[in-house]
Amino acid sequence: MSFKHQWEDKGVLVTYSGELTSDDIIKSNSALVGNAKYKKSKYILSDFNHISAVNVSDTDVEITKIFETKDYQYNKNIKVALINSNPSLQILIENYINKTLVDIHGPQKKLFATLSDARQWLTP
Repeated sequence: MSFKHQWEDKGVLVTYSGELTSDDIIKSNSALVGNAKYKKSKYILSDFNHISAVNVSDTDVEITKIFETKDYQYNKNIKVALINSNPSLQILIENYINKTLVDIHGPQKKLFATLSDARQWLTP
């Protein structure tokens, strides 16, 4: 699995491809938070539409949520748009959104089927 960060004027587009693993999600998130641009970013677009296999469990979702809870302190107003049309990943993403919203009440998160729909949501 690989991921690519493409920084934009107001945020970042993260594109995942190949086999999706929790290790790569954690590495991607760590690289985002470690970048100086993160603190001023208005959004993260996480595009999962290019993955070929999913190797992520509910336990991995819980671990990712724990990391995000800690990262929240660096940018409390960031919007997160998750893009996915893969049925095998749908439930995991929905669980992730629900679990993080229980512990983190500030940022908005939403799931979209296409990147264009996600970008439209970001437009005020």
